[in-house]
Amino acid sequence: MATTVYPIRRQRRFLLPSSPDNKYVSIPLMVLLLRTGVGLLAGPDSDPPVLGVEPQVMWRFSRDGGKTWGPERSRSAHRSGRFKGRVRFLNPTGNYRNGVGEITVSDPVDWQFVAMLGEVVEGSH
Repeated sequence: MATTVYPIRRQRRFLLPSSPDNKYVSIPLMVLLLRTGVGLLAGPDSDPPVLGVEPQVMWRFSRDGGKTWGPERSRSAHRSGRFKGRVRFLNPTGNYRNGVGEITVSDPVDWQFVAMLGEVVEGSH
């Protein structure tokens, strides 16, 4: 009987800012502040690489409160051990009213989601 190995994926979901007047809003530039910590290290050259050397941060966005999700976009979270990583996403949301964001880190590393920076732009009804 074959054993299936699934990668460890850690994720955080959170509500995005919305308009008190129920107008559409967008976030043109989003910066995530992360601490990627220390994870598994790569073995000798003769061994296959081990996950945890350079994790990827994946971003997904839902316009309907988390019922359906858009495509996943990924960026490097920088090498493990770099404790002040910034990951930038351009136009991560488009226009929304009831937005939910999801951040997932690919590799089994100790990581912390510190903050999300972005200016919310309010549009029309």
